[in-house]
Amino acid sequence: MREVKVRFSESDLQILDNLAKQNNTTRSNIIRSRVHNSGVSSTALQTVSTAIRNRTFGLTRQQAEHAAAIAISTLANATA
Repeated sequence: MREVKVRFSESDLQILDNLAKQNNTTRSNIIRSRVHNSGVSSTALQTVSTAIRNRTFGLTRQQAEHAAAIAISTLANATA
């Protein structure tokens, strides 16, 4: 594994420490799990995109995918 240096504010470090303590793990593991879980699969994107296209009229597939990406990103950032 390679080392990467990252700077965090004291308040962010406190949040990481609290999460690590609650999950009986380390800061590093919390950060790694957030990085791994932040991605959205292409299947999820297609599912949301299809739902958007089915509920709206006149959107191209590209427009629906863009809307889906915005929605998924917004939700992911709100819960992170």
